[in-house]
Amino acid sequence: MSVIFAFFCVIFVTMVLFGGWCIMTLFRLIGRAIAGSSGSRMTTNSAKCCGNTACRTINPIHANFCRRCGSNLVNPQAHPVAMRAPRYDAATGDGRRVAV
Repeated sequence: MSVIFAFFCVIFVTMVLFGGWCIMTLFRLIGRAIAGSSGSRMTTNSAKCCGNTACRTINPIHANFCRRCGSNLVNPQAHPVAMRAPRYDAATGDGRRVAV
């Protein structure tokens, strides 16, 4: 008898959780429909397009990575940066590197 009761308790909890998820999804869709009709979509001036030819998702201008595929949106440097010679501490004279 207790096994049957436990089974029905698990089924009831699952139904409640699934019902709550369905209701939240409907509210979210209604909210997106209302926000979409008010003209709050991103324009091309405030967006970056993903460079991945299979993705091409529009991302916010401040994004460093694509929201959909994770590709890097930051343009790499055109020229390599020349490395400076490390500075040495003249006070100790032992040739340790000093953070600059």
